[in-house]
Amino acid sequence: YCLDLGCGDGRLAAEIARLTDLQIVGIEPDAEKVARAREVLNAAGLYGVRVSVRQGDLSTSGLTPRSMNLIVSQQALTQGRLPADPAAVLALLCPYRGLACLGRPEGGPPGVCWT
Repeated sequence: YCLDLGCGDGRLAAEIARLTDLQIVGIEPDAEKVARAREVLNAAGLYGVRVSVRQGDLSTSGLTPRSMNLIVSQQALTQGRLPADPAAVLALLCPYRGLACLGRPEGGPPGVCWT
């Protein structure tokens, strides 16, 4: 399972779905961005099949602790800030095999990758 925090328009979630077999949950507080992400993912044949998008934030997501194999954040990549408390993010990772990659690629400020 993969979580995309602040999934925006769903592009990162779509790419992860294309490259992996993970089931992906996107969380986004902005209703317009949620609608756009659902459109993008639906057009790609992914929405409701491999990817879902929830409106809200991590505190209201209802996700089970220690359930995520991978946690990413489109918002952290595009805006340079994590849309959740780091401790709450870590609580969602599967023990011993979970990975949170949160940050910018080459050329941006240093990112964070927790295992």
